[in-house]
Amino acid sequence: MKTFRNARIKQDSKNQPQYLFDPECYILRRALRDDPGKSTDHFVIGAFNQRRKNVVPFLEFGSLTDYRNCKVGILHQFLREVQTSLSPYLSLTMVSLDESTHLGVCDSVDNMAGIRERLREVPLYLEDTVQNEQSRTLISMLRYELEKYSQVTLMEGTPQKGDALLRIIHSPLFYEDHPEDDEYLKAPKHCVVQHVTVEEFQLTGMNTRGTKEKEDPKLLKVIQELAIKIDVSRRKMTCYDWPKLGFSKPVTFVVATSDYKDKNKPICYDMLRVQPGGELYFESWQQSFCEDRTERDKISAAFETPYGTFDATIKGLVYEEEDNIHIIYDTDRYTLPNMQDLEQVLSATRDDEQVPAKPLVETIQKYADGLSGNERARCQMILDEINQHGVQVSRKELRHILNLRSNLGKQINRYIFEETGVLIGNALKSAQNKEALFGGVLGIRHFCEEGAQHYYSGYFGKSINWSFPHACKIRKVCSTGQTLQFQPYLPLLEVDFIRANGWTVIPFPFKYLREWSAQQERH
Repeated sequence: MKTFRNARIKQDSKNQPQYLFDPECYILRRALRDDPGKSTDHFVIGAFNQRRKNVVPFLEFGSLTDYRNCKVGILHQFLREVQTSLSPYLSLTMVSLDESTHLGVCDSVDNMAGIRERLREVPLYLEDTVQNEQSRTLISMLRYELEKYSQVTLMEGTPQKGDALLRIIHSPLFYEDHPEDDEYLKAPKHCVVQHVTVEEFQLTGMNTRGTKEKEDPKLLKVIQELAIKIDVSRRKMTCYDWPKLGFSKPVTFVVATSDYKDKNKPICYDMLRVQPGGELYFESWQQSFCEDRTERDKISAAFETPYGTFDATIKGLVYEEEDNIHIIYDTDRYTLPNMQDLEQVLSATRDDEQVPAKPLVETIQKYADGLSGNERARCQMILDEINQHGVQVSRKELRHILNLRSNLGKQINRYIFEETGVLIGNALKSAQNKEALFGGVLGIRHFCEEGAQHYYSGYFGKSINWSFPHACKIRKVCSTGQTLQFQPYLPLLEVDFIRANGWTVIPFPFKYLREWSAQQERH
């Protein structure tokens, strides 16, 4: 997605490529020399405020309007217009892929037990560099939640070598005008450090409704990040039960970086080797042209295109045998939900649509006649409330009256649909609808196509909200050897401590490798 701003508002837009809306064909196009000047607005690429991003969600389905304004809804409308106006000349179709493996269906194994145990093994200290009322409140909540949910007590004093430290600091924007005061740069190097920004981590200790106590998701993420850093520092994986995977040989993960601005700089390689028992061995080196058929030479060759240049689409390598290296590529392909059926369901359950009350009352009364006790009394309360709305009632009000989160509300909704064909609530989050409508963006799917293996990692299916912020990118896997078998590495995607609300998009040990590389830069 590109953001455009009016060229008149900022003076620094003069030397940038300019665009305008063509009055004849109603498209945004590059401005030409003979185009009207001051009488027509010109636009340049870029937001007014470079610190803020304009984001259009990938998929929203809280209402039909939300759906039509998100990226999927706009794409759906575009496909309809192509079919309507350009069908004699152009045809666009969706492609279905037959999956061979499907993970991430059930709830993931609870890795938090091992993560909390790791935190209890290491003395954990706290430093407040902000020293204001906001930071003191945050520290109080940190102490309370760490003790209650993780049985971790913050230590007093100064951390020693190998200890862990939570540092309360300001967000990066705070230090932009005074870089000499930047607390990021003053972090101690002898211990494991996790920063907590006071502006972004205001803990409440309650669930989203504020009805009961619950561990804050933001603190969970801090705990997970800190545990991974401790694992890296101590060279032992404890956040995940590695031995259960049954690897009899070390598994190696490699990433490479190339300076696209200076092609003369050597390519840098970072490698992590995980032993069958979970021990971690890290290594880093730069490209050398003197090696001959060594493991490093094979790694270097795996990162090259057929033309001998560095392949920037490669996300990483994973292998057990150096002659059979699996290469993970980015692609420009994405998965989509079932757009047609999703829009039909949303169209049939619009919030503002008025529904005749009399047929609903008669149907609910018929359902209530077969009930007794509290459920019958609750049905009568529902009937009384509907009758108060007169001849018609909006579908939004009906959903509130029925309380579709309750079992009785769901049963009445289903019964009304079976008897009258009127759907009050769309039940988009039911198990059946999740797979039918959102299967393309949920879970972990693996499939084979044209001699390569492909996969994508989607969102958790157990607790979806009313939107998915990003599309799921399909990644391709090839091998340098004769055996292409990526399935044994798929469980390394099925972890919930790397990515919020979704499975990790590349095997999680790459997160350990990135953290080790960051630690090397700090030291």
